[in-house]
Amino acid sequence: VQKLTESGDAFLDKFGAVWQGALGDFRKEWRRTRRWSVPVLATVLALMAPALPVMGALGQSEFGFFSAYDDTNGWKDLVWDKHGERVAGCMQKALRSSEPIECVIEMQ
Repeated sequence: VQKLTESGDAFLDKFGAVWQGALGDFRKEWRRTRRWSVPVLATVLALMAPALPVMGALGQSEFGFFSAYDDTNGWKDLVWDKHGERVAGCMQKALRSSEPIECVIEMQ
């Protein structure tokens, strides 16, 4: 039993020494990594901050992540579906003319 205890103690002493060495190497590597990564990440964040709103606006315009705000509560689509051709025709006529044009939409 004493022989096993002594060999177990020797193993634990070796393991402790190796563990302390590995832990020291790990801490040294972590300090080296932290010394360079934190300033680099802060610089990247500072350079990217102005670009984030532009990227968000581009994503919204290209992919339409959010639906457009409709302050007419759906009436805009109804009016455009019913009278859109007449409105578009009147606008084109007004653009071709150099004078004001009166556009009338009659509801049925």
